[in-house]
Amino acid sequence: MLTWVDWSVLALSALLVIGIGAGVGWRRRRALRGDQAQAENEFFRASGRMPWWAVTASVVATSLSAVTFIGGPQKAYEGDLTYLSATVGMVIGVLIVGIVFVPAYYRLGVTTVYEALGSRYGIVTQRAASGAFLIGRVMASGARLFAASIPFALVVFGDLRPGHLQVSILAVACIACAYTAMGGIAAVVWTDLAQLLILLGAAAVAIALLLREIPADTPTIAQALRTATTADGTSKLTVFDWRWDLESNFAMPTVLLGWTLFNAAAFGTDQDLAQRLLTCRNASRARLAIIGAGLVGAVVTGVFMLLGLLLYLRHHDASIMGAALAPEAPEGRKVFLEYALGTLPTGVKGLLLAGLFAAALSSLDSALNAMASATVRDFGIGEGGGARKVARASRLAVLSWAVALTAFASGCVWWAPRNDLIDLALGVMIYAYSGLLGVFAAALLTRRGAPESAIAALVVGFVVTWALGQPWIVGEPIAGGWRMCFASSAAFLTCVCVPSFGSGARHE
Repeated sequence: MLTWVDWSVLALSALLVIGIGAGVGWRRRRALRGDQAQAENEFFRASGRMPWWAVTASVVATSLSAVTFIGGPQKAYEGDLTYLSATVGMVIGVLIVGIVFVPAYYRLGVTTVYEALGSRYGIVTQRAASGAFLIGRVMASGARLFAASIPFALVVFGDLRPGHLQVSILAVACIACAYTAMGGIAAVVWTDLAQLLILLGAAAVAIALLLREIPADTPTIAQALRTATTADGTSKLTVFDWRWDLESNFAMPTVLLGWTLFNAAAFGTDQDLAQRLLTCRNASRARLAIIGAGLVGAVVTGVFMLLGLLLYLRHHDASIMGAALAPEAPEGRKVFLEYALGTLPTGVKGLLLAGLFAAALSSLDSALNAMASATVRDFGIGEGGGARKVARASRLAVLSWAVALTAFASGCVWWAPRNDLIDLALGVMIYAYSGLLGVFAAALLTRRGAPESAIAALVVGFVVTWALGQPWIVGEPIAGGWRMCFASSAAFLTCVCVPSFGSGARHE
């Protein structure tokens, strides 16, 4: 269990994050007291003063979250490395965003990406798209909050009882809400940078200790992994699966089509991730930030997959471990946590758990700020009341969405206790991403579409995504990447089925 030294490390990391948020809020309080436009620009865009490398770190920290911290090792421990192949789709997706989406956003001078749709298809479309984002983000970030509650409950209570998970969800949400409301997006970016460093430091220490614990040199470990197989007989080092399999989430055809589109939507149409890109000085630096985030994110994902492989050897390879073989192999989502809680030395245990909580907080703070910006800007909450009213409305929105995320995460305690955490977090966002990507592609790449067809496209994306997940409609279940591919294509065709006309429709 944790000692006072571990608790001290955890407390210091939490105080560091809260201190950064409070410090950024204090330094920028003058901007938040200016006129309404200045206050919104500071709270939601940091007045365009964020360095690109800090934005890169913030995007990476947010896109990883506690799901990757737990789910990455789980994927490699239980299966192979095909999840790592999804980073190919991520890199291609961020290139698309950097080339197509980012220049358009800076040319239009938007605060939320949905204002780009408003300039083309009108305010009703802008609000419909923003509403789709808000609904999808409640589900996706709520699932991430549920994932973050798992280690918190194990640390504090020693079990995963529903009541303990509920308390853990509330505690994590309160911490993220507190410092997000203090300093706006600037606080999010700088705290994310600190949290990413903590997370990577914790992962590096865990890998070093596992390598020291496994009684074999590096070539022997590599050979053991080459000969290890999964439950279905494939090599655990399999990265690329070239089968055309509609049921496989990480076969390469799925990655190159579905997950490329998914990541283009995630980084280009999701205010949660795209908002950070709008805090850079210009489009060139924002493009550098997003491409850097894709490359760094791929490396970090590989680090957590390596953790899962080493834990597999520790629990299952008697030829290497011998008498030191771990006596009982836990279930996948607990394997990294039980290693951290039961094996690591004092102090290091606290550092690793600090990294885990940093991953959890880095995904929640940005979601809360992004949802607040969509509420204030796209729906006009606090409009016309000056800077003070904007600041008050923004902080109230952060609090309100924190309550919504907590409620959804609490529901996950009951209906998704044994789901694969990565599949859960990725799958729920496809409902919003498919329609959003179809509408954004029509707006940015064509001269077709109208307010009515854009709104219809958002609905079509949601409905097709839902239908493709129903066995009674499609027979065998279809992987999330293919659902994204089919649903976003249907949404795009729906949006462009009419020429550009109607109130508020113009091509930029």
